[in-house]
Amino acid sequence: MKKYIMVTLLSLLLFLVQVKDVSADMGPKPSITITIIGIDEPYSFELLSLERYPDAEVLDEEMLIDETEYSYYLDTYPSVLNGYIDNDDFTPFVLYSLAGGIKRTANTSTSQTFAIDYMPPDTFKIVLVTEDDKLIVSEIINRLAFNTVIEYDLNGVDTSTNQDRVGVVTGNLSSAKITFDTILRTILRVIYTILIEIGVFYFFKYRKKDSYKIVVLTNATTQLILSYIVIYTAITNGLFQALIYLILLEVIIFFVEALIYSIFLKEHTKVRAFSYAFVANFASLIVGIFLINYI
Repeated sequence: MKKYIMVTLLSLLLFLVQVKDVSADMGPKPSITITIIGIDEPYSFELLSLERYPDAEVLDEEMLIDETEYSYYLDTYPSVLNGYIDNDDFTPFVLYSLAGGIKRTANTSTSQTFAIDYMPPDTFKIVLVTEDDKLIVSEIINRLAFNTVIEYDLNGVDTSTNQDRVGVVTGNLSSAKITFDTILRTILRVIYTILIEIGVFYFFKYRKKDSYKIVVLTNATTQLILSYIVIYTAITNGLFQALIYLILLEVIIFFVEALIYSIFLKEHTKVRAFSYAFVANFASLIVGIFLINYI
């Protein structure tokens, strides 16, 4: 029995390693949403990125239309960006990336919001082109979250001349923020999982204090590991991959907990301990699937 469990666990762990590569091309895609505030004159929006394909050569009119007709939110692409390369070797995303595309999702009197929802760049700058062909460029931004949400504030910025690394960029861009969110959500998930599994434990007519100590300690350990991995994956790689991790890790944890409970729970039979492990982990898996988008 122990040998079978070890073989199963090793097989699941090897499969888990391959999930990231397989799921990268399946399910929802990463995205960037950027809201521009603090500028009260017309402008065109673009990103600058290092993802250049092909080289940043000046495109003739036919090629320019071909590159922008279905991938740019305006009918006319800013001519000043055709062939543009900045001092950091960044080039216009829509023109020179393999799959660049920008949509405008909101347009109000005080802000505009743009979305890049297919193959967004990992490292980029925001560039705004005014009607006088002046370039307003942000600092370098690194995308960490699967769904990156940014606000770019240009209050107080002089837009009458070319500006580089100006404005205030805020959003879910900090690794510290991602880590904090992961830890907070992990703690919440561990708490509700332990409550669920204690409820199931009581249903299986376990009453001794020592039995509850074993279950709480085991769950606190296994669910802490599972929750951190799943939540961090949801934030950085999306819900689809996180869901796969959740299912696979719950299976692994079931075998681990079944082995622990069958050895250390003495209040009832090993069959009951094994049955409890199955029911408890199945219950926490179902709840976890429904709450994965929230916790």
